[in-house]
Amino acid sequence: TDGVSILGARYDDRTISRTMALEAFCQNLEQALIVGNLETQVPTPSPTTSPPVECSDIPFDKCTLSMATSESGARSNSLDQLEYVTFLNKATDYEYFRDFEFEELDPPLVNNFNTLATTD
Repeated sequence: TDGVSILGARYDDRTISRTMALEAFCQNLEQALIVGNLETQVPTPSPTTSPPVECSDIPFDKCTLSMATSESGARSNSLDQLEYVTFLNKATDYEYFRDFEFEELDPPLVNNFNTLATTD
């Protein structure tokens, strides 16, 4: 299945290289949130505006905790599209993506997922 690797999001399987990969993941997310906010607004289910730039200030620990708790079902160490939306909700305190489907996300967020996604 296609998914974004979150290997190392839990402390029990964290290594230096995994931490570096997760830091890059979180930085890419922050950039996607900023770029998405700067793009022309399009109608969205809820809310009617994109997240403010401030929501990109997601601490690393909160980012990884949001990753680790967004998997549904068995632990796979990756997030599929639905779990990615759950992750975005948790990382931004459910303020911006509550009623969103993956296809409704701003293009930078979809691109972020697609760039990081791997096929098992």
